[in-house]
Amino acid sequence: MRAEPSSVLEEESKLTIFCITETNTFPVNIQWLFEGNIIQEENSDVLYIDKVNRNQFGQYSCRATNRVGSGQANINITVRYKPYLQKNESNPKLFEAVINYPTHVDVMIQSFPRPECSWTDTNGGKLAIIKVAEIRADVFAVSSTIMLQKESQFGLYGIRARNLYGSIDIKINLVSRVVSIHPLHISCNVSSTIELECFLTINDSSNWKSLWLHSIKGNKLEERPGITLGNKSTLTIAFCDYRDIGDYTCTWSSQNKIYSSTHQATVAVFGSPILASRNVYRQTGESVLLRVKFYSVPEPISIVWLENDKRLHLNRSSLMRTIVAFKISNTEVIVDGFSSNLLLEEPISYDNQFSCQVTNEYGYMDVLFEERMLIGSIKDGNTITKIVQTTTLSKSNTSSLKPAGYTDEPTHTSTGTLTNDQIYIVICGVVLVILFIVVTVFIKNQIRINQIHKRADRQTVVPVVSLQYQERERSSDLPDLPQRNIENPEYEEIHSIPIEVETEEYLTPEHDSSKSGSDSSIERQYLELGPPHTYEEISLSRRELHVYSTGGDMHE
Repeated sequence: MRAEPSSVLEEESKLTIFCITETNTFPVNIQWLFEGNIIQEENSDVLYIDKVNRNQFGQYSCRATNRVGSGQANINITVRYKPYLQKNESNPKLFEAVINYPTHVDVMIQSFPRPECSWTDTNGGKLAIIKVAEIRADVFAVSSTIMLQKESQFGLYGIRARNLYGSIDIKINLVSRVVSIHPLHISCNVSSTIELECFLTINDSSNWKSLWLHSIKGNKLEERPGITLGNKSTLTIAFCDYRDIGDYTCTWSSQNKIYSSTHQATVAVFGSPILASRNVYRQTGESVLLRVKFYSVPEPISIVWLENDKRLHLNRSSLMRTIVAFKISNTEVIVDGFSSNLLLEEPISYDNQFSCQVTNEYGYMDVLFEERMLIGSIKDGNTITKIVQTTTLSKSNTSSLKPAGYTDEPTHTSTGTLTNDQIYIVICGVVLVILFIVVTVFIKNQIRINQIHKRADRQTVVPVVSLQYQERERSSDLPDLPQRNIENPEYEEIHSIPIEVETEEYLTPEHDSSKSGSDSSIERQYLELGPPHTYEEISLSRRELHVYSTGGDMHE
């Protein structure tokens, strides 16, 4: 990477950054980043900034990717500018003062290079030396103390901060209140003890009680009693840790009146980094994202990711400012913190152990990602496809690259990859469809078989009815005979009885005796009944059998 005209330039100068790549495999995709955040809508190999400002002070990165792999280079851009008050600071800034007690005053300014500070306006109070403490490369804390000896010394005081590129005048307004707290800003190292003092400035301070309220960003946590001596209440915070950070308000009360401090005392605790949360996210494909959120005052010096106690490449991890959640006094509070991610793009073995080591001036924190967390992330189906940064950069709008304070955390969008639960639902659906088809085919086959049986039954009944009809038709010329009772079947011997019959009485136009020989039509009727001495058992059924006999006498 190369910057023109230089990587060190003054505010409102034009800046051009070139990303130079070498490869024999195309196409090549270019992605720009500022302080680890993706610069959206910028994908060419040249980044233009028309007027650089103090918020664009920091590290720029260019990431080139093709189908073979990726490469990344970084460049630090330094912007020189005059001192400014940070956005959350007011001018003039109000402080409560108590006569004959030192009043601590401080302001936060941005400046590069480091500013020099001096007193300008004074109203008669005793002034201490002004201290300038570096918070980061371009942020400084300017602090001092003022002690008032009489009422006339309340009012405005001034501090001027100057560097090679300009100056700023800061106004300090000291006011008197019925209730005042000292100091308004105090730091505590872990395991040490600090004291806060609250003063009641009235003539008769007897029969008054004091109470301290601890809160963080407006969330009330707990009330603590102070030790009252005359018009002063003292709150002692012993063996302090991160749970003691926040704001403290002092209240004095009697039977008829209640007075509270106008301003709050702010307590900061310095110690090793504190873990807020750790998460594992499964991305599309086989990539995995590990994330650690933590609280650290002062800021972290280094962050190292390890796999099986071996250090990983730095370009696979990132660090950004964010907000973290803690539970203090059974109340969840949000504080400013940090987040670090590790992206594992290639397939990994879940037998491996990953850890993150965060170090600041007071110690370090070691966060372990165990095997069960990596496997659990897949079973839970947590997926993300793309990290979308909130910081943007374009040629027309470049002021949002490095806002004061903390940046938002990356947001996640969901993927179309099926989770285990979704795959289970799909399989159950397929099984139900197959079962429905099988049941449907089975029912259709049963209906078809029943229809075939019904047709067969009809075919067996029709011939019997037809035979009965034919038998009745053949005997239609005979007189009606009584039917035999077949409820109690008997065996009957049927004989052929020879009878002399005049043939012409039975001849019809269709039957000629000359053609039929010795057999007459009546004789054929008898012969059709079966051979002589044939026995039939007539049982109860749906069929009817009528037996007829002829002779001199008609009988059953």
